[in-house]
Amino acid sequence: MLLVMAFFGTCAAVLAHVAMTNDRELIFNGIPFSVQGANIFYGVLAALSLGFVLLAFMGVLTALRNETRLRLTETEIDIPPLMFRKGRVVAYRDLEKFEMTETKHAKFATLHTAEGKVHISENMLPKFAYVAVCDAIEAGWAHEVALRNKARDRDVHAAVTAILGRESNQR
Repeated sequence: MLLVMAFFGTCAAVLAHVAMTNDRELIFNGIPFSVQGANIFYGVLAALSLGFVLLAFMGVLTALRNETRLRLTETEIDIPPLMFRKGRVVAYRDLEKFEMTETKHAKFATLHTAEGKVHISENMLPKFAYVAVCDAIEAGWAHEVALRNKARDRDVHAAVTAILGRESNQR
């Protein structure tokens, strides 16, 4: 992030200097700009570069201020906060659906809960950890579903036993 800040900070400074001292017209991608138009163009590029510096700075502050590790336990997934997203803890018992999506340039897992969706992007994990994390989440969720089904089967068995017991007492 510091290199990003240095690069875009340099770009912002150079472009701002060019915008203030420019006395030439500009042709950009075949589009002619007057001297004033060129100065505005350079000023906009300088402002955008400065915006990237601010975003990188916010990313550094977020990384320093918050725990940035995804934590998996036997019962829950602790997803760290990112720059524009709060951290969240999702218990396996609260998962309604889990899906892995792959686009042309990105992979991410989506956890569906009653409270909404939570995304885990491949690029927020160490290299080669995405598949292992997804496998662990699927295993935790499958374990929770099995426990739920076992409890449901116990409840059904108890209900059937109670019904059959009442019927035999009525005879």
